[in-house]
This record gives sequence, C-alpha cells and structure tokens, in this order.
Amino acid sequence: MSAGPVPVALRPYRTGWDQMQAMDTKLQHLIDVLEEQMALMVSMARCLAAERDAVIQGDRKALDREVARKEQLVQQIKDTETRRQRRVDEVSASFKIADQVVTLDVLAAAAPAAWSRRLATCRDDLRRTIGQVREANQANQTLVAQSLSLVQGSLKMLGEIPTDKGTYGERGQVSNPAQAGRLLKGSV
Repeated sequence: MSAGPVPVALRPYRTGWDQMQAMDTKLQHLIDVLEEQMALMVSMARCLAAERDAVIQGDRKALDREVARKEQLVQQIKDTETRRQRRVDEVSASFKIADQVVTLDVLAAAAPAAWSRRLATCRDDLRRTIGQVREANQANQTLVAQSLSLVQGSLKMLGEIPTDKGTYGERGQVSNPAQAGRLLKGSV
C-alpha cells in the first residue's frame, strides 16, 4: 500500500527542516572559508618570519624567495576574502540581516548556539593571527628601512672621502699609474 502524498499540514515542518539543513550547510561553508583564511594567515606569519631572517642574514636569494611567496599568499588571501564575503552574504540573507553591515560578531549573535560558538572561535583566532601578521609586517618594514638607511649612509660616507683622482677610471684602468702600488717587487 502506498503512503500517498505528504499531507499539507506536514509540509511546513518538512520545509522548515530543509531550511535548517540549508542554513547548517551555509554556515559550514562559511566556517570552511574562515578556516582556510586562518591557515593562509598562519602561512603568512611564517613567511614574514623567514623574510625577517633573510633580511638579518643578508640572504638576497632567500629574501627574493620569501617576497615571491608573500605575494602569492596575498593573492590567495584576496581570493579567499572574496569567497568569504559571498558566504557571509548568503548566511546573512538567510538570517534576514542583509540590511546592516554584517560582521562575524553580527552573524555569531544571530546564529544558533553551536554555530555561534564556532563563529566566535574563528573570529577570535583570525583577529589574533591578523594582529600578529600586522605586527610582523610592520617590524619587517622597519628592519628593511633601517638596513636601507645604513647602506645609504655608507654610500654617502664613501662618496665624501677626499681623493685627487680616483684610483680607477670608468673602464677599470688605473688612472694614476705613478701612484699605483705593487704587492711584490722583482721576480717571484
């Protein structure tokens, strides 16, 4: 015997259940993107630490490698941010809070308790890690600026050394052979 069609009285319940499942899926997708952003920010923090070490050690190859890696991470973070915003828009539309600026604070307040805690944890972890990345980036900027200042000071000092004529000409030849010294005299 066939059960037949679902009675009309039960359809709203089923639709409500479907809506809850859809909301859970949207929230999980948002959490997934937030966790991906977190992983990228942790990678950025490591990259900045390696960049700092390269500057301190004067390792040009390592510095170039870390700068290229940082540029890739920045692009990935931008791409992930676009996806995060799309997920936030989906969730906020489901919560009917699209008329205001929607932050993770707003979503956490509107979400069911279990999701609220997960969103708040992601928010807190991201804030902390972004702060660490910001501090590391500023420290690296200061370090590079100080290094550049030292190099410029050295160049200025070398440029101010008084000489009659330079020892070497433009093409590398000795410009004042009478004053050119010899390491060894005579035969070896």
